[in-house]
Amino acid sequence: MRAAFDVAEDTALRLNVVSFGFKYGLPVDADMVADCRFLPNPHWVPALAPLTGEDQEVRDYVLGQPGALSSLTPTSRRCA
Repeated sequence: MRAAFDVAEDTALRLNVVSFGFKYGLPVDADMVADCRFLPNPHWVPALAPLTGEDQEVRDYVLGQPGALSSLTPTSRRCA
C-alpha cells in the first residue's frame, strides 16, 4: 500500500471541476458541489460556443462576470 500511495504527487489534493445539468441530478461521485448557476453560460455566446473552459476567451468571459471572482474565495477555502 505504502509503495502505491505514498508518493508526494499522488497524495496532493486533486480537484476536478465538472459542469453538469441539475436536470439530471448531482454527479454520483461528487463530494462537494458549488452552485454557479448565477453565472451566464458561455455556450450561449456564439463566439464562445465552440470553445471549452480551457480556452482563455471562455475563462475571461466567465471570470469577468459580476460575482465570479468573489465566489471563488469561499469555495477555494473549503478545498484547502
